[in-house]
Amino acid sequence: MEKIHDVKVLDILCEQGYIEAAAFYVIDKAYVDFARLYTLHMAKAFFDCETGNTFEFLTNNLTLLPANTICAIYKQRWQVELFF
Repeated sequence: MEKIHDVKVLDILCEQGYIEAAAFYVIDKAYVDFARLYTLHMAKAFFDCETGNTFEFLTNNLTLLPANTICAIYKQRWQVELFF
């Protein structure tokens, strides 16, 4: 089995039409590529402090969910990073 970077998997999902409308795709800052984000946006999908640190979250969902909910989604995604 060929090893590929997970950002390439996102490209494959987009190319093959597996992006679901109204789904939230939570990705880290390494994926900030506006062409990729635009593909998610056009598929009608969404991509958007305990320590006192400031964090930046990027989302194209500006009306359906409040900012604290977007942050909570990212916080849950971070549990995956901590696992590995």
